[in-house]
Amino acid sequence: MQRWQAGAATARKCAPRLLRALHKQGWPAIENLDDAQHRLLEAEIFRNTGGAKSWVKCLPGWIEDLRLYDRVRSRPGSSQGHSGRERCPDHPARYRTGCIDCAMAVPS
Repeated sequence: MQRWQAGAATARKCAPRLLRALHKQGWPAIENLDDAQHRLLEAEIFRNTGGAKSWVKCLPGWIEDLRLYDRVRSRPGSSQGHSGRERCPDHPARYRTGCIDCAMAVPS
């Protein structure tokens, strides 16, 4: 993950849960994910982080709340929420304001 690196204990606790959620929700196997799919997975896991005091405590719930891959995959191509701006391949739209390169490239 680019936005947050879990420690060893958190990774041991959450990895099996993540693998089960990926399989259950129709995501490709973790070893078959390309870079774009990894970014999509990270964005999906961390989509509702506002107000979280402890990501370590919230991560298991975020993993359990993973949405269907077909629904997540179809979202970037849809026009919902699209304002004619270029999408940053490294940052979902909601994080663009925190990226200096994105903020300079996308007019406010």
